[in-house]
Order: sequence, then C-alpha cells, then structure tokens
Amino acid sequence: MWRTPRARHLVIAVAGLNVFVWPVIAVGLVLRTTAQGWGAAALGVLMGSIGAAALVGTLVMLRWRPQRVVLVALLFLLAQAVSLVVIGFAPFTGVLAATLTAGLTAGLASPLLAGALQATIDDAYVARAGSVIDLSDSALMPLSLAGFGILVEATSVTVACAVCGAAFLLQLCVALSRRQVRTMRLDGPDRNEETTTAG
Repeated sequence: MWRTPRARHLVIAVAGLNVFVWPVIAVGLVLRTTAQGWGAAALGVLMGSIGAAALVGTLVMLRWRPQRVVLVALLFLLAQAVSLVVIGFAPFTGVLAATLTAGLTAGLASPLLAGALQATIDDAYVARAGSVIDLSDSALMPLSLAGFGILVEATSVTVACAVCGAAFLLQLCVALSRRQVRTMRLDGPDRNEETTTAG
C-alpha cells in the first residue's frame, strides 16, 4: 500500500481529519452554550443541526460525482475549518450557521473520501488503510480534547476554537499542496497500474 504514491498521499491526507473538529463540536459548543446562557434546548438544536445537515450533504452526493473527488472533498472541508472559528465567537444565529456548515460539508466530503479510498487502494489493503485512519483519530483525539481544554483554561473558548480552525485549515492546505492529491481521479489512467502494484 505504501509503495504506491496515490495510495500513500490519500491515506495521509485523510488521516486525522477529525482531530481538530471534534474538540470544537464536543466541548466548544457546550462551553459557549453554557457561557451565553442559551440553554439545553439551544444546544440540542445546534447538535441536531450538524446531523441533519450531514444527511442532506450525503443525499446530495448520491446524485453528484465530481471527477476530482479528493480535491472537491478537501475544498468543502475548508469551509468546515472556517466554521470552527465562527463557533467560538458568533451569536446564536451565527453559531447555528456554522454548525449547519460543518454538518453539510462533512456529509459532502465523507462519501467522496470513502469512495476515493475504495477506488484507489487495492481491495486487499482497504481494511488496512481504514484501520490506519481510524487509529490516527483514536490516538490523537484524546490529546486534542485535552489540549483544547487546557487552551480554554489558559485563554478562552474563542481562542481555542480559532486555534483548532486554523490548525485544521493548515492541515487541509498541506494535503492540497500535494499534486497527487489535487489531481487524483477515480477513473485516472494510472489507477489499474497502481492498484496492482500496491503493497
């Protein structure tokens, strides 16, 4: 799997995409709701909006299949990175718009990235690639959550959300800087050659 540039760059690009998102959603939203006195119902609306928007995004992707799936998916996630920053300072309507954006972009990007993995990586290594991606999230998530809490304690929720958003944006820009990622197509002429040599 790692001998193939397409597969290697794709796994690296996808691994850890939730590391900077989850602290803002799981902790930042709760802290902002509490600090602003919006109440439990408002928190439920914000959390629920993420799932509802993600469902809409996924349904959209059932009808649309762009050629450069990884590029399109990562561009969608740039909007998600901005939404993480907005969650840290905006009023309720702004935060609701940000959670809708976060959910919608997740719903749009996830099927594209999952499809790219299945189409690019040889069948014998798909499960292994998925394990690497899941392990990266599982290993880094506790650290990111703890780091987010420490940062909030030392500064503020606004600063912590901005740091997560900026870090996620940087992560996406690094992935987009790789030509193999930007130009990856599911029907590219080199797919069969690369998948047969993977491993």
